Amino acid sequence: MDNVFFTPYIGPDYQQGYQGKKILALGESHYINDDEEGRDHFRNYPQLKDFTNDMIRSYFDYLRRKQQNPNEKQEQGWMRTYTKFARAFHNGDLSYAGIISLWEHIAFYNYIQEPAPNTRVSPAKELFVKYEAPFWEVVRACQPDLIIIWGLRLWDNLPFKKESHGEHLFRISGTANDLSVLALPITHPSAPSFAYQTMYNKLTAALS
Repeated sequence: MDNVFFTPYIGPDYQQGYQGKKILALGESHYINDDEEGRDHFRNYPQLKDFTNDMIRSYFDYLRRKQQNPNEKQEQGWMRTYTKFARAFHNGDLSYAGIISLWEHIAFYNYIQEPAPNTRVSPAKELFVKYEAPFWEVVRACQPDLIIIWGLRLWDNLPFKKESHGEHLFRISGTANDLSVLALPITHPSAPSFAYQTMYNKLTAALS
């Protein structure tokens, strides 16, 4: 994956899949605060290549602490997004151990391969075109059966060919290659409108 900067997280049980399907969750971008070293010149800091995987590891550490101590308070706001996404596969009801297990069976990648200063900044339109090639490198490497796309803003900006593939599902293909894969765009898990029942129904249908 020569053009990929932020190495995608690939769960240790990814090849087994979840319900027999290899799933790639696709986020929009990482957020690194304005004053954090390396944001503006992030490619000068190769340790940031592990940002995605370091983030997932810190999330797992929190969940394991939460298992042992329900009063654990060190949750960061972004972690709730990852918890809500995992629980949507079980209509909102999934233990901390179950959340870890689900994440260990899927992969995660952020489409925009440069950091944004905060969650309120939408990437420039040209970045979605710029980072199409790295995305397809990840698809070629991971060979997912289904990509779950976090948020309609990301979905609307993706520069792919999109063909309807039944209710809620699409087949997306590259503009400069012959790759294609099924995709399910969903409400972003951080959004107030994210509803477990709705997401569970969509996910169940997509995995059937």
